[in-house]
Amino acid sequence: MILQTLTAIWWAAKLDSRVVMQEEWFQKNQQLAEKVFRLEERIISLHKELNDLEARISAMANKNTLPITDERFEHAVSFILDHEGGYINDIDDDGGQTKFGISKRIYSDLDINALTVEQAKAIYKRDFWDPQLYKDIKDVNLATKVFDRAVNMGSNWAHRLV
Repeated sequence: MILQTLTAIWWAAKLDSRVVMQEEWFQKNQQLAEKVFRLEERIISLHKELNDLEARISAMANKNTLPITDERFEHAVSFILDHEGGYINDIDDDGGQTKFGISKRIYSDLDINALTVEQAKAIYKRDFWDPQLYKDIKDVNLATKVFDRAVNMGSNWAHRLV
């Protein structure tokens, strides 16, 4: 009888310890689940903050950016044409006969005096803007400055200055 009682007590203790272990396991898992949930909420919050930050950085970077289209070239070539002016034939100017910044010395086959604005733009686009990939410079003001320097002193010197 004592053996049966001891066996029953042993089994009861064993079952009780299993119940206690299961309860501890559930509590630990519940605590882990709560931690995971809080971490997920934090990750979502950080993701939103990151998206907002990226949007602000993008807006700041795009402040001086025009779309990569002919608008960028038009902006830059307008700057050049505003500063280069019309027909000039100054003997003290190394360029000699010049119109819209296009020099007879460089473009000897052109009738400089008859050159139109559209022809000058086409020359600038063909010989300076497109080959040097100025359209790929994100900041349109920087692209315009490098383009202007290239027109006035050549691409190699302009790029060295940048």
